[in-house]
Amino acid sequence: MLVDNAGPCGGEPLQGPEMVPAKNSLGTPGIGRAQELPGGMPVAQALFDQYAQYGTDITPEGFGGQRFLLPDGSIVQIRYVSGQLDPAVEFNGSVTGSWKIHFGFGP
Repeated sequence: MLVDNAGPCGGEPLQGPEMVPAKNSLGTPGIGRAQELPGGMPVAQALFDQYAQYGTDITPEGFGGQRFLLPDGSIVQIRYVSGQLDPAVEFNGSVTGSWKIHFGFGP
């Protein structure tokens, strides 16, 4: 399984100062600032939920997903349908910068 209940990537529960993982710590390199993981929506939602549980919902009206502000000021969001038509989780951290993971529908 790619994610579990212990914390992101099976590690310790999230705690400051930087809650967002480093870009190359999850998935394989994709296009531009994106990483890629298989598993589709179930895996994308599970990863997002691991981060969102520590944050505050700041989802704008009409947004095609969910956006949460984390205690360290980072933002995590899930888009149910990205520009590549697959789900994506996006991170915007003060240290890690902005990057995303696309979750393909394959195994």
